[in-house]
Amino acid sequence: MANAGAVKRGVWTVDAFQFAQSGGVLQGQLDGDDLPRLAELSVGELGSFEARIAGVQSPRGKVGLDVRVSGAISVQCQRCLKPLVLKLEPHGGFELERNEAQADASGLDEDEFWHSVVGAERFDLRLLCEDELLLAIPFAPMHEVCEGAGPAEAGERVSPFAALAQLKKGSGSQN
Repeated sequence: MANAGAVKRGVWTVDAFQFAQSGGVLQGQLDGDDLPRLAELSVGELGSFEARIAGVQSPRGKVGLDVRVSGAISVQCQRCLKPLVLKLEPHGGFELERNEAQADASGLDEDEFWHSVVGAERFDLRLLCEDELLLAIPFAPMHEVCEGAGPAEAGERVSPFAALAQLKKGSGSQN
């Protein structure tokens, strides 16, 4: 059984330039074992994600990768601290460069869809998919409306001393 994981990992590792130039397409499911950094952020068991990576030519005529990933993750709401299910569907394009200097000089930093990435003979597409999923998670994920909101969250004005007054009433009746 250990060999099955190695075979699965091997499928996602490609020669990036050859894959892109040949118009290769890789489609499959990624689970928590494939996405360990994403699994760390999940408050429940991480489900599987559908991924599709295709070798393409960018609008500037360079070889690149078109990456689409979709699935859901349960994270902690930063307002109520309860689980929040986020549907993630990042889609991005990546021009392949031979080294970091070329990637930095590409001028794609301001582009919203196309980015530069350094290609390699052993390029793990799972890492690229995981990066895209991580970037799709909001910095402070929150429900639009949290369940069971307290009076202050519902818009009512609450005195910070209200709880103290309740304690005082409770202790006064015991004397």
